[in-house]
Amino acid sequence: MTAFERLLQDRIIAHVLASATAPLSVKAGVRFTAMCLNRLPAQSQEAYFWDAIRGTQRSRRFAASMAAAGFETFDDIIPDACRIFTTTKSL
Repeated sequence: MTAFERLLQDRIIAHVLASATAPLSVKAGVRFTAMCLNRLPAQSQEAYFWDAIRGTQRSRRFAASMAAAGFETFDDIIPDACRIFTTTKSL
């Protein structure tokens, strides 16, 4: 598991999927994101992340649903994701 996947797992995925109150649409979206990332090589995960949150109508609605349900959103982890991506590139 990459550092980025661990970040997503620890801050978003585990919390949403373990929640008894998370809306099914939020759980499905998080599962889909995790599935897509798991299929990608590490070097492609950064591009996928930015594409997924770049502010499309769909991503804004999904982020609003996550926030309304009380979860961190993918936007919330941008600073930590940037640190991981920057560190990875400098290795």
